[in-house]
Amino acid sequence: MVLIRGYKDTDYDDVRLNLQEGDLYNPERDSRHGLGEKIRRNPDSILVAEDRERAVGNVYIVEDGWAAFIFRLAVRRSYRESGIGSLLMENAEARMRKKGIKEVSISVRDHEVALKEFYAKRGYIALPMTHRWMYKALE
Repeated sequence: MVLIRGYKDTDYDDVRLNLQEGDLYNPERDSRHGLGEKIRRNPDSILVAEDRERAVGNVYIVEDGWAAFIFRLAVRRSYRESGIGSLLMENAEARMRKKGIKEVSISVRDHEVALKEFYAKRGYIALPMTHRWMYKALE
């Protein structure tokens, strides 16, 4: 049975593997230190799906009371199509609802057709925008 719970530092290697298998891993943002800082600032902001004492899936929650986002939904390749992604999404959404958050956004790469369908089945609506995410390192 899969358990959804908060991230612990001992989950790091599993979470990194999940992200790598999903082509989502960013060595700077998803470093052990980076994830440690994320949960230090917001302890419930990374959820993992645990099976047999391994984190076989994960999702990040980013929210500040004004806007909320779900990032880095990743499930270990050998566990895909088993409902773990849905459990992680349901749990993340429930935690946000409990905080009074009324809407959540996600970012999906255009070429990820199956992932877009996954989110659409869960009620997410593709917006008619053509924005590109940009970032800058603040050093």
